[in-house]
Amino acid sequence: MITLLLMIGGGVLIFIGIFMLTAALCFWTIQGLEVANIFTDGGREMAQYPLNIYQKWVTVFFTFIIPFGAVSYLPLLSILGKSHGNVYLYMMMPLASVLFLLPCYLVWQIGVRHYRSTGS
Repeated sequence: MITLLLMIGGGVLIFIGIFMLTAALCFWTIQGLEVANIFTDGGREMAQYPLNIYQKWVTVFFTFIIPFGAVSYLPLLSILGKSHGNVYLYMMMPLASVLFLLPCYLVWQIGVRHYRSTGS
């Protein structure tokens, strides 16, 4: 039960980081909402399927770079009892989520620091 709660908390942190990144991209793009839709809607659609149906590089990208797989697929494996390896690795997801959140926050801070208003 505690593992599931930790993974839910980690998933929340990952989505906070993804929304922070997409909001930061709005500093540099004109159609920021479309960029945000690519990450949020595309990631949600991708996360509906098991990660092992994708090629290896896609699995690595969506597990370690933009960790959508850690939001849905890994918790589902834990709930179904099909998780591979040590259960403590699954409990480390909130730490990995914080490690993902830190660069997202730094990108946001860079965007805020270099923001120039149009004056209107």
